[in-house]
Amino acid sequence: MTGVLLHLQEQLSAGNSIGNDLGAFAVSTSIGIRLRSLGSSWMEKPPKWTIALAMALVCILTFAFRCLHLLRDDHYFIVSADSHYFHRMAELLALDETYFYPTHNRVLPIPMFSGITYPLALMARGLAFVTTETPLSALELVSKFLPPTLGVITVLVLYFGVSRLYGRSVAMLSALVWALVSWALVQQAAGYLDRDCLSIILVIIGIFLFFFLKRMTIVLGGRALTWLVSAFAIISVEALLYLEWGYLGPAILLTVLVVFLLVQILNTLFNHIMPALLAEDNVLDWPLIAFRRLPMALRVALRGSSYKPLAVILGLNVAAIALRPDILKSMWNLLLDALRGTISGETTVAELQGLATEDILSLGLLLIPIAIGLYIAVRRRHEGDLLVLGWFGALFLAGLFSRRLFLYAVPAMCVVTSLGLVTLLDIRGLRLSSSILQLSLVDPRAVLPQLRAYLRLGCGFLVLLATVAISTFGAYSFASTPPVAPDTEWHEALTWLRQETPQEAVIMTWWDYGYWILDVSHRTPVVDNGVHPKATDEDIARVYTTTDDSEAVSVMMEYGAGYLVFSKVETRILPVIAARVGIDVTDVDLGSVPPELEDSLYNRSFSDDFHSDYGLERIYASPDATEPSVVILALQ
Repeated sequence: MTGVLLHLQEQLSAGNSIGNDLGAFAVSTSIGIRLRSLGSSWMEKPPKWTIALAMALVCILTFAFRCLHLLRDDHYFIVSADSHYFHRMAELLALDETYFYPTHNRVLPIPMFSGITYPLALMARGLAFVTTETPLSALELVSKFLPPTLGVITVLVLYFGVSRLYGRSVAMLSALVWALVSWALVQQAAGYLDRDCLSIILVIIGIFLFFFLKRMTIVLGGRALTWLVSAFAIISVEALLYLEWGYLGPAILLTVLVVFLLVQILNTLFNHIMPALLAEDNVLDWPLIAFRRLPMALRVALRGSSYKPLAVILGLNVAAIALRPDILKSMWNLLLDALRGTISGETTVAELQGLATEDILSLGLLLIPIAIGLYIAVRRRHEGDLLVLGWFGALFLAGLFSRRLFLYAVPAMCVVTSLGLVTLLDIRGLRLSSSILQLSLVDPRAVLPQLRAYLRLGCGFLVLLATVAISTFGAYSFASTPPVAPDTEWHEALTWLRQETPQEAVIMTWWDYGYWILDVSHRTPVVDNGVHPKATDEDIARVYTTTDDSEAVSVMMEYGAGYLVFSKVETRILPVIAARVGIDVTDVDLGSVPPELEDSLYNRSFSDDFHSDYGLERIYASPDATEPSVVILALQ
């Protein structure tokens, strides 16, 4: 790492640009290492045919990795619980049907905030029309392959945007990192139908439009209207995000744009004031000097910033919120929930949990080029660097309180990573000739710069190879463990519910599996992943933990539930369930039932001699089943 930092220091002190020629840093040392002209020209400006071929391979890799989990037959193809909600609505649209969903007290499908529901259904109907597929089988195909296709589109959007910020080499590596990094891979995997797989593209497009439109000149009637066109473009992207996700999508985009403006202004103030401060020997005079230079520096900062289009954008957003004050209230409540969940650690909703140490460590060896890339961007602070730093920094901090928001920092993280990788993979100046080897016999230190360069290159290749290996394994196996997706036994139980229970049946289980029941079983869950009030969660927790079957029957009757589903998957969250009813689990083993719950209805229901005197009968798995992982009790 010391060699890499020395290498960076040489480049930064020499004033080299990471713009279009950041494809490789030059290694220029006092002993006169000669650059290879072929390697130099290729890294600075790769031939178009090599870029086209490399990007084609990256696109193929992106699509293949996101479909890799389909090769396993131990889980259902849809990943993420919320994906089932959107799949069910797409299914209704494809069949031209509606369904009143009592749990949400609304008719499905909903017309807005429905993610990719409508594209899924329309594509499925189109595929069914031109082929012999039924609408449902066509929907399954589209559900598998539309999200990876969106992943490929994200790669292309990222490449075209970054290529104009840093050049084609950095852009290509950014696209490669997006293809491999687990955060991006899961959110656009085959069968992932939640809003993120499309909204991430819209956010990236909105950020790049805001940045690049400012650099265009649009004149009408002798007046410059670039700022107005930029504002209109961003408002259009916001409208699409709102239709697809509600206020959260536009809020993410606006957060990045506002932080970028602030970073622009602060950087200009720093560049105008700091030299004057450093020129003054008396530190006590620094506040006065800064105060005197601040007005002029602020005017220069505003003049060079993107405040005009952003002011129009924020003004229109404020007007929209004034028309819908409930939006602001909802945003405030969501923010408070995220803060409470992060501080207390009590929330079980993954997207409202902050980033944990294991989330950061899951990036593996990519942390090395990320650190190098951040060092480069912070030291240089070109306008593109300011955009990437503001983007990554704002959403990384937001991710500390709600990990789902970190996904929207991942494109910027990919750019930062590629800046580090370009430095590690620099091939310019690599030369180990016989003359240098002969010189090393006299003075071994003469070969050290070349050894450091090869060591740096080897480190870069190690990072890439390790990332490919880890991503391959992760892409293949990530969906094989509930609750990411129903495993084989869960899917069989869900299918049994659909085939063997009345259509109006109400199913009680923990809220994690509500959308599975809605989508796969076509039945009504008491609670689901979107609606599970605290009081209802506590009642269902009583059903899990009670030793008195009559109490469970009473709760089921209160909610009109005729069936109760337990699975071994809940063993990992039994301490959480027990805590809902005040049971303190002292011996926490996430793979087994705590001693405090050994006589609970949940634990007894898996016994092959289960019997209840209060009308509960185990109807699935069969009484003679050995070690079932999913059981269904019916209220007779």
